Amino acid sequence: MFRANPDHPGAAHLLIHCYDDAEHAPRGIPAARAYSRIAPDAAHAQHMTTHIFLASGMWDEVVSQNEIASGRDRAAWAPNHYTQWLGYGYLQQGRYEEALRHLERMRQNASQGRRGLAVLSQMRAEYVVNTERWDSPSLRWEIDLSSVRARDAAVDAFVAGLSALRRGDRVGADRGLTDLVDVNQNRASLPSQPRDQVPDILEKELRALLRQADRAVGEAVALMREATTLADAMPVEFGPPGDVKPAHELFGEMLLQAGRPREAQREFARQLRLAPKRALSLRGLGRAAAAAGDSVVAARAYGELQQIWHGADTNLSALVEARRFLAARP
Repeated sequence: MFRANPDHPGAAHLLIHCYDDAEHAPRGIPAARAYSRIAPDAAHAQHMTTHIFLASGMWDEVVSQNEIASGRDRAAWAPNHYTQWLGYGYLQQGRYEEALRHLERMRQNASQGRRGLAVLSQMRAEYVVNTERWDSPSLRWEIDLSSVRARDAAVDAFVAGLSALRRGDRVGADRGLTDLVDVNQNRASLPSQPRDQVPDILEKELRALLRQADRAVGEAVALMREATTLADAMPVEFGPPGDVKPAHELFGEMLLQAGRPREAQREFARQLRLAPKRALSLRGLGRAAAAAGDSVVAARAYGELQQIWHGADTNLSALVEARRFLAARP
């Protein structure tokens, strides 16, 4: 249909849905580029192209098209589907300061939109996790999540616990786990329905992090294997990761910290197959491969990170790390 009618918006839209995952997304790039041209003034059309671009790790296109979709008046941007994907794109580009300005704008306009507070909370979680700014003032924002989905509440509790743990606040980390457990227990009392695995994955991840902090590495690894098994069994979800800290990426970081770089390398590689050119996974693959003595893979990972961060903030430590590694190679 698309070949016979390359200017038909319905054909382009349908193809984008057909190829909306990391494995098939490259086949959808022609349709995505065509759709952007066919419907230049249709906000949803401009956003839809980024289903393919995000699944392909094409962060410049994710940003440019969602900026168009969000509207010309940036002061009026509010937390919604388009602006969330835009914020995630800024983070993958390494434009953390722009991502922060975007997040603060979302807070100012959070009252607009059906799920404004829930989306704001998710965007804050994505900002904190991807920048690793565990003491971000945004963590102290009061966001009313009393009527959100279990997934939204779980993400908020997980990031609160993770951030506290990274700051050395064990009491706060334990509180985050308690809140996560409450979310999952409350779900058990709901009428029978397909169970969203994201809250379960996040609970296992935070438990694993706490066990690792207690030097119970074997228990931490076992919990992360359970988390990755749950993640792999989930249906493909398009867009920014629902579990905010993808299980294979976190497992890779934990294995690397435990001195098991070859295993860590496999986890990062697995995550990059699921989410091509995700910045923290590229950084992790570079570190793990370098520690394992695989300089070819390390150079490829650091090279891709440097490429997608061509417009990144200049003070990012991971960018300096990548440049130093690449400069030191023969």
